[in-house]
Amino acid sequence: MGDSVTAPVDIVLDTVDADIHSAIVRALATGKRLELSYATATRDEVSDRQVDPRRLFTEQGKLYLEAWCLKAEDLRFFRLDRILTAEVTAIDVEDHDATTRDLSDGFFTVGEQTPYVLVDLHPRAHWLTEYYQVDLLEQNDDGVWRAKIYGADLDWLRRLVLRNAGSVTVIEPSQSAHR
Repeated sequence: MGDSVTAPVDIVLDTVDADIHSAIVRALATGKRLELSYATATRDEVSDRQVDPRRLFTEQGKLYLEAWCLKAEDLRFFRLDRILTAEVTAIDVEDHDATTRDLSDGFFTVGEQTPYVLVDLHPRAHWLTEYYQVDLLEQNDDGVWRAKIYGADLDWLRRLVLRNAGSVTVIEPSQSAHR
């Protein structure tokens, strides 16, 4: 922050399992591969992966690991609070031909083409605003919030809405409201 801040600033991060965080930091420091068990929110599944860690960073109060995923054969971002286990292996990380993503404009970027659903969030679904990319548009006196929820694709958004049936009402797109 340089000289521009005169008062102390508190940064609040979600709690992450200390053993998992320690294993990731150790793997980064020693250049070793990690074996992860990861809860993938977009598919509601747990997967085992081997990854070559590249860096840790924070975004919107969450800790993330950027790593080359051998399963996906690409760079991936893993939210630390979704990592169920992390074991440092004896295998050295490999130098994969991948460009580290520039995060100077933020990790989550919403553009004109980003899929979204316009929804009414009933009080039981307010927690969604803490875990997903959401634009909160209106807060009604009855506790219902009108919001845009963004996602990777409409199928993923549809699954999110269905998992929260009864607490989320789809307004747009209209074809999603009737499924």
